[in-house]
Amino acid sequence: MKKKSFVVIVIFLILIILGLCAFIVYDKDLLNLKGNNTSVKKEKNAEEKNTEEKTESYDLAKAEELLDKFGFNEDIGCFSSKIYDGFYSDEYKQIVALNNAFKDESLKTSKKCSEVYSSDQYSKEHMGYKSEYGVCYEERGTSLVSYENANKIYKSMYGTDMPKKGLNSTSISSLYYKFYDYIESLDSFAEIECGGCGGACGGVEPISITKTKSANIKNNELVVEVYHNILELNNGVDRNGNYKFVTTIKDHNIKLDSKDIESAKKEIEEKHLDKLDVYEVKFTKKDGNYIFKSFIKKLS
Repeated sequence: MKKKSFVVIVIFLILIILGLCAFIVYDKDLLNLKGNNTSVKKEKNAEEKNTEEKTESYDLAKAEELLDKFGFNEDIGCFSSKIYDGFYSDEYKQIVALNNAFKDESLKTSKKCSEVYSSDQYSKEHMGYKSEYGVCYEERGTSLVSYENANKIYKSMYGTDMPKKGLNSTSISSLYYKFYDYIESLDSFAEIECGGCGGACGGVEPISITKTKSANIKNNELVVEVYHNILELNNGVDRNGNYKFVTTIKDHNIKLDSKDIESAKKEIEEKHLDKLDVYEVKFTKKDGNYIFKSFIKKLS
């Protein structure tokens, strides 16, 4: 009887010891698991934060080339006004892409207007072939770029297909003259002329400032910031009777030491850029191309 009791006690003690060992091992693994999870979470949060905050500088000269390509440095009206003063519309996108296409001599073919337009489109009043978007003069002829080639450029810039339609750039600005017709029978765009556009710039010439502020790559986006303003000038007279330019930039009255447009422009660029409006242009990269994403005026 005593022997049986002893065996029971021994077995009971062994079970207790095994149970304690199992608990210790489980608890240790559990602690390690919790620690690993915490570590993984910390690493993940750190990676997300690094991705969020990682910003790389982008070459300003290359950024300037992109702005040129996308029409941001194009004069579209009086006194070097730019698209910053207007709206980067779908029509402007198409005009910019076609401007780029027609700059490439290898993409162009030349034709007589009579080879492009029908005889019933000839206008004696305009002395040329009249379309909805402008006039083609027989003595000068026209250049054409196929839709296929123009669309390749458009798609590489804006990520979608180009509409098959003509354009009259006066919808962008009354003194911006670019005219393109889409010729369905040739599946091509023709470069034509206004045929009677007029207009002139009047008043005192303002100072037009457009200068790239910064260019950075952040979260796979290229963000370019640009200073831009067209500044109206008034003549202010100091005590010595010398005329000085006075202008308002972001509600700051600035008295300039300059006495002519060029030196005034230089003075503003060197001393007062921080008082100009800032615009932000964003691009995303796809298949080796920077594609236009958005354009806004930043709040001051």
